[in-house]
Amino acid sequence: MAENNQPYCIPVNFAYYNKKIYIHCATEGKKLNIINTNTMVSFQTEMFTSFTEGKTPCSSGMKYTSVNCSGKASIIDAFEEKNSILEIISRKYIKGSSFNFTKKQVLATTCICINIDAISGKSSGYTIPELLKKLNL
Repeated sequence: MAENNQPYCIPVNFAYYNKKIYIHCATEGKKLNIINTNTMVSFQTEMFTSFTEGKTPCSSGMKYTSVNCSGKASIIDAFEEKNSILEIISRKYIKGSSFNFTKKQVLATTCICINIDAISGKSSGYTIPELLKKLNL
């Protein structure tokens, strides 16, 4: 995100679903203030990171897979849609088939949808079969 030409980056819990990224946050704060004035955002995440130590510092490195994207963020206000998004995000992090959020919990949460305009990725240190295995594919 950017506010007055100043970048702002913050880690978030997220889920990728139906070619969109969903995040959640409190009902107020800097992230929402910025999105209300500038909906253009970028998003980055990495997976399967591990340090590989070499014989020298210059032969050491990282194994990783990363995804970068940009798009427009929109705030989701509809109660049922927010409830569904919270369930999608929760399923990613918590094992279980169904979550019962209270009305108070849903109302105390803001959900944001990022409609992806551009996406790219990079991987280093993994073969395709290794990545597919890590992704359970």
